[in-house]
Amino acid sequence: MVGTNLGLPHCEDVIVPQETLVLEKGQCVSRIACGGNHTVLLLDDGTALACGDSKQGQLGGLEQWEGWKVLLGGVKDVTCGWEFTVVINEQNELLSRGTGPKGELGLGSMRRAEEFTKIMDVNMGSRVFASLQNCTVVVPTREGGSKVYGWGSNTKCQLLEPKSRIVDRPVLIYESTETIIEYPALGRDFIVLVDTHGRIAYASGSLPLGFSTQDWSSHSGLQVHCMWTSIHIWSSKPGIYSYGNGNHGQLFRQEEWCPASEISQVAAGSEHGVLLKHNNQVACWGWGEHGNCGRLYKDKDSIFNDYSNVISPLCDVFQAREPCDLFAGCATTWIVTKC
Repeated sequence: MVGTNLGLPHCEDVIVPQETLVLEKGQCVSRIACGGNHTVLLLDDGTALACGDSKQGQLGGLEQWEGWKVLLGGVKDVTCGWEFTVVINEQNELLSRGTGPKGELGLGSMRRAEEFTKIMDVNMGSRVFASLQNCTVVVPTREGGSKVYGWGSNTKCQLLEPKSRIVDRPVLIYESTETIIEYPALGRDFIVLVDTHGRIAYASGSLPLGFSTQDWSSHSGLQVHCMWTSIHIWSSKPGIYSYGNGNHGQLFRQEEWCPASEISQVAAGSEHGVLLKHNNQVACWGWGEHGNCGRLYKDKDSIFNDYSNVISPLCDVFQAREPCDLFAGCATTWIVTKC
């Protein structure tokens, strides 16, 4: 890692899970958002904690945030892209900071913001999501439908046509008076919108080879997770169905690795996946160049990454005592457990 984005007192990659934060009794994590080298952890009381690189203004103050520090209070939602951070505050304002050379800040011609700067007002219940170089906000409408706005890179027409290098203000990419979008799953060059029934409502951009919305049009109850260059659909068919780039083991091999009946949770990072089994075993697969997929061979003592599992099959990394929450970022894996 370039920065201290794991919240640990060093900058070394680790291949064995390390405790990074212990919360006070009653505090709960509602979301972990990961940028290229910074991390923001949102508590259910609206406090956003952060660590990692801030050379581009994505956190503010010091160039490196060592350990977890309070970034902001009164936060309803947060997301991070490569070098930027976006939040929705209690006033239902959408704010961004950091650096966005392709318009990722959503602030027009402003490519760098040293403090949180207002993009737009949003309705109550809005959620914000980002990928490497795109950001989207899902806004529920008063009529019962939803609108989805996006900004950032548009080189593959993931936001609108015709293609363009930069979209630096929010543009409407989807609107429905009936369908309520639950979340967008964002890859590097594509977007998949999923509604509250777990149906794929819309997809745009340079979609991975083999993926077609028509193949899934009759299915509901889906969970869609995107890495930068692949799509992974967890379905009651059942199983995890993967499409796209598998050069570093990103595509899930369900027949070899894990019966679908054993899986209770899935998360996707930049180029790796994380799942929780019903026995509370956490496992990872995919591109593990920074130690983010764990160690295949348990006979070594060092916690630091030795590059022994760069292209990882499904690898057990942590045994929890009870169900836990999983998050995944840019070559980082996060497990939230009860003490």
